[in-house]
Amino acid sequence: MNRRVAALVLLLGLVSGCRIEDHTPAGSRRDEAIVREVVVEFFQARAARDWPGLRELCEPGATLEGNLTPEQYVAQLGALPGGGPPGERTLRADYRQMGDLASAWLVVRPEGGAPMG
Repeated sequence: MNRRVAALVLLLGLVSGCRIEDHTPAGSRRDEAIVREVVVEFFQARAARDWPGLRELCEPGATLEGNLTPEQYVAQLGALPGGGPPGERTLRADYRQMGDLASAWLVVRPEGGAPMG
């Protein structure tokens, strides 16, 4: 019986010494919803080959796909056969936000092709 009491006292001592830390990144669910909305608009503009609309979604100093400026990115897409990228389906989207900086990583599959990251 003494062992049980000693174990209980030890357990209570350990639990009272523990604390739960919250490391939730700055931002809110509303911020995340806005980031997701912009990503959807970006891919809709890209699919529609709406190059001015795509550029409008980018803030000054933005970089896309391997450090391209929005203008370089649009020029690269416009040079593809058919005037733009093939149709694609998003397989996975991962959004991250810290303060005022948000980023999105997407894995997409071109129509009839293998996944691209």
